[in-house]
Amino acid sequence: MPLTQYYHVRDPMENLLISVTLRKVDSTHLIPPDLARRPRDKRNESVWTPNQHRAWLRANREDKFRAMHIVALIEGKERVLCSLRFYKESGLFCATPGFSAPIIEPENDPDLLIKGPKLTTYHVSTPSGSLYEYVLDNAHDLLPFASTEDQWLSREIRLQEEKRDTAEVTRWQQLDKPRFTTSNTMQRKLMLSLEVVAADNPQTADPVTVEYELELPDRAGCSKWKLLSGNQSQTRGKTSLSLPQRSQYPDCVSSAAFGSHQHFSLKLVKAEHSLEAGNDHDFGGIVAAPVLHLSVFSRDSWRRKRTEGHGEIKLPASSGLHDFDVPIRKPIVSIQERMEELFLGIDESDIDQGWPGERTRDREVGADDSPISTMITSRLGQKSEATGTTVRIRCNIVDIRPATRAGGNNSASLTPAVIATPLANTRVVKRSVQEILQSVKLEKRIASITDPRIQVALRSLQSSQSALV
Repeated sequence: MPLTQYYHVRDPMENLLISVTLRKVDSTHLIPPDLARRPRDKRNESVWTPNQHRAWLRANREDKFRAMHIVALIEGKERVLCSLRFYKESGLFCATPGFSAPIIEPENDPDLLIKGPKLTTYHVSTPSGSLYEYVLDNAHDLLPFASTEDQWLSREIRLQEEKRDTAEVTRWQQLDKPRFTTSNTMQRKLMLSLEVVAADNPQTADPVTVEYELELPDRAGCSKWKLLSGNQSQTRGKTSLSLPQRSQYPDCVSSAAFGSHQHFSLKLVKAEHSLEAGNDHDFGGIVAAPVLHLSVFSRDSWRRKRTEGHGEIKLPASSGLHDFDVPIRKPIVSIQERMEELFLGIDESDIDQGWPGERTRDREVGADDSPISTMITSRLGQKSEATGTTVRIRCNIVDIRPATRAGGNNSASLTPAVIATPLANTRVVKRSVQEILQSVKLEKRIASITDPRIQVALRSLQSSQSALV
């Protein structure tokens, strides 16, 4: 087993509880708890100002990795038992040496729940000749040692999920059957599977995130889309932070990958006058298309959130897989607002004045809780500039339309695919299996010949033989 082990963990790591057991090999003497050393920072903080102290705390909290060493005082000397490092960008947790592995498999150990697992040990020797051994264990790692009740509960949950999936598949399979009929009030539905793939060429080196919102326009006298009752609160979403990476190939822009998925289920609600008149197509069947609003933000090492730009796009109502590159435009702000972005703290002497509170109230209006659709875009009067940044959106749309059958009932059916009909002068030729195999072998022989003149002669011979047939 290698000395250094890597584990995938989540940030923050408060769920990590490391247990260290140290003893002598020739006796059962344990190190007393009063000898445990608590590391302290020996910096002199008395000469620091409050702003300097806050800056030092933020700089140490935003390191690329966090390290910790477990040290034991053995016979008057400090010994490093384990070194731990956590890399926040990749989510890797590095332990040197790694956690002790179980000697016996959990399924074959009858005393596992009573005495605990049997683990491999590490050894430390001293100049006096004493030999110590110790184990490293994550006390919160309970998944391999689940009790019988937990296993039974996990099995029940898995069976319930399988039943739910089976019922969902059966329901969708029944949509194309002729016996599945409903009343004439069946509504048209639209299923959207949205994926925010990446942000290309962001104008910053800090981690970026994309916030999106699906707007359903409501126009008077026209049909409109509405969310189903099950997902009324899922119109907005936000991706995780992603650091822009530049490709090694020349002339390639940087890109921040996300891969964030979101699903929307919509239904078409007709206008009141259309329902009263019984007309299925009001205003020529015009329906306001859903609009997707995007906002790109960045966050620097001081946790300041900056706006990189906004964009929007109308989603089509036709079934299929669509890829979009949404251009992002950044609003032009005043010099005062740009200077405020560079300001890290507040002056304590001006806390009692009225203008900081007013600024705080003004900024609460543009907080994260406000909908993105209320922001004024450039085409409505806001001054903005092109940034060159684009957000890649991949959208899979399924349009379910109610189709009228001969009996007068409506049933749900997917939008049919377009099938090309043969022309009037097209002649259908039936070929045997031997002819098909011979043509395939001839194509392989033609592909293996490098002389283009021989290839042209063989192809002309093949076409003349097929014409004679």
